[in-house]
Amino acid sequence: PGGGELRTYTVVTVATPQFSEDTPYVTALVDFGPVTLTGLLRGVDHDDVETGMAVGVTVEETATTGGRAVVFRPR
Repeated sequence: PGGGELRTYTVVTVATPQFSEDTPYVTALVDFGPVTLTGLLRGVDHDDVETGMAVGVTVEETATTGGRAVVFRPR
């Protein structure tokens, strides 16, 4: 599907060394109909995140390792 709905999230302020340069970040569960994905929410201030918001999904790099991560962005 082209977009999903944010179901729940948490703001991470203290992370493992693998994600230390990415903090603070939002980890989110997003419902895409029959599939629910877990990933990082970017492109929105942490204080403005709300359950039910519409997001799209992509793959981007983490700041700490440059590894790939599932990323949601507001639509």
